[in-house]
Amino acid sequence: HDMIPGSSIFEGYEDSKKDYEWIATQGEEVEAGFIADAVTEDASVYTVFNSNSFVRKGGSVLLLGAAGNSAYLEDGTALKSQETEGGLLVEIPEVPAMGTATVVLKKAPAAENTAFTVDGHKVETPFYLVEFNEAGQISRLYDKENDREVLAPGQCGNVLQVFEDKPMGNDAWDIEIYYQEKMRVIDGLTCFEVKECGSVRLVLHMGWKYMNSTIDQDVILYADDRRIDFVTDADCHERHQLLKAAFPVDIRTTYGTFDVQYGNVRRSNNWNTSWDQAKFESVAHRFADLSEYGYGVSLLNDCKYGHDVKDNVLRITLIKTATYPDHSQDQGEHHFTYALLPHTGDFIAGRTVQEASDLNWPMHSVAGSVKLPFAGSFVGFDKECVELDAVKKTEDGKYIAVRFHDFTGGTNKLTVTPGFAWKRYCECDLRERPQGDFKENGMIQRTVKPYEIVTLLFEV
Repeated sequence: HDMIPGSSIFEGYEDSKKDYEWIATQGEEVEAGFIADAVTEDASVYTVFNSNSFVRKGGSVLLLGAAGNSAYLEDGTALKSQETEGGLLVEIPEVPAMGTATVVLKKAPAAENTAFTVDGHKVETPFYLVEFNEAGQISRLYDKENDREVLAPGQCGNVLQVFEDKPMGNDAWDIEIYYQEKMRVIDGLTCFEVKECGSVRLVLHMGWKYMNSTIDQDVILYADDRRIDFVTDADCHERHQLLKAAFPVDIRTTYGTFDVQYGNVRRSNNWNTSWDQAKFESVAHRFADLSEYGYGVSLLNDCKYGHDVKDNVLRITLIKTATYPDHSQDQGEHHFTYALLPHTGDFIAGRTVQEASDLNWPMHSVAGSVKLPFAGSFVGFDKECVELDAVKKTEDGKYIAVRFHDFTGGTNKLTVTPGFAWKRYCECDLRERPQGDFKENGMIQRTVKPYEIVTLLFEV
């Protein structure tokens, strides 16, 4: 913290925003410097970056300043695209893990077509039939591919609920189980309009008024992605209030799955015992999931980690307006996104981890052709059973460390393919101490145990 210019831990909580802005600026400067050294200016070409360790399948990316063009791959394949604020939104069939794709522009407007039908508050997409009620809540969500209703009979989804939040202590940290006794539903819908409707996505804009606060939300449905995004802007001016979004889903199971660092945990979704009751609120980094045999629903987020799952109801905590130790906590403007992902199978078969990763680290693009010192993926895996956690120089500066973990809870034989040139490698522990002898250049295969963390050292 002392390395951050003009900051001190004693200067108050308001300085945290300045600290984060400084950190973000440093990262942006490093990224810009890297790209500047590799980019060749060409107004007709854009390079798309996928920073995730998973192959992007059917993802969309914004090409800034590219409106008025149609988009193609290098081999001439036409891409779905639609004009949006700031440029051209393009859908790319596949981008390598930790790799790039090249989009070629031609000076001709993209074909005007849509994959969606909107009739008042009723919407049809390639995946869903969606109906909204007069409060802006989802009154019906029908999965066309799997012929089933996603929401529980007679229930509504994306219900914004506000609870009185007065814990006995630790105002900014604790949530007491009795908070549920006083609840209001935000149903004062102020607007409902179609913001975008094209070949890539449909954007519905809604707004609500609650006491002294407002909530604006873009509900985004995609033509080639099952995910439903809720991009939210809130201007909050309440005290001791807890805001949640609730989704009562038509799933019968006895537990929920919650994403945590290096894996996931299961929690009971019932309160049959005092032990279960004590777990009424659970942390989840990127998603919480309810799945039965053959089908499930995941609730994803990009920055909100508090969840509660009771019976068939998935809920996420969005805003907590405590007054101690910071009397202004959560006052003012907020921007966050959560998403609903109905899927086949469990969260692994439904690619929940991959979708959550896409939500948190979306693809981005730069104008021009970028030539990287590797082809394909910087680090590639032949199976999607592991997630890459770090690629870094070791603390002593001698090697490149590549760390990954299994998130499936299974045993899998894996082939690791570095895209960078290397001479030899070995495994190491979490303190980056080599374990065993270095092996010469060749195929890297490793059997990864359930939730095992593996770190490889590469001499380059």
